[in-house]
Amino acid sequence: MMHTRWAWALGAALWLGASVGGAQPATTEREAERTALFEQGVELAEAGRWPEATEMFRRVLAIRSAPRVRFTLGEAEEKSGKLASAKATYGRALEEARAAGDEQAAGAARGALTAIERRVPRLVLRLPEGVGGARVSVDGREVEPTEAGVELDPGEH
Repeated sequence: MMHTRWAWALGAALWLGASVGGAQPATTEREAERTALFEQGVELAEAGRWPEATEMFRRVLAIRSAPRVRFTLGEAEEKSGKLASAKATYGRALEEARAAGDEQAAGAARGALTAIERRVPRLVLRLPEGVGGARVSVDGREVEPTEAGVELDPGEH
């Protein structure tokens, strides 16, 4: 089953490479590199080497983005335990898929977002009344504490 998912993503990514945004067919050296990186990412994913696959898919997106590749990155992040990151990536995949008119990818991203929503850890801070101007940072990044909490990847922060 996983092999089918990755084959779907690979075929879709290659197809989108030739058709989205008026891009030329994947004949340039950069596009050949992108395809090779994606294939390596798929191999790593199929071997369960999720952190390495995640990095490979990021390298693919650095060359050129496509909704299905972004969705595949989200899957790798999720399998790596980076749930908040995966949720954000699925959200971007959904936006990109809608913009590209790719309803199949949009549906997959919507489903992934729904499934991961309840699994994403949140840090909820309740400041005492009267405390104003407090600044909160997590891992060196300033965050805005809200009632819903700040979404974080699992682990120490």
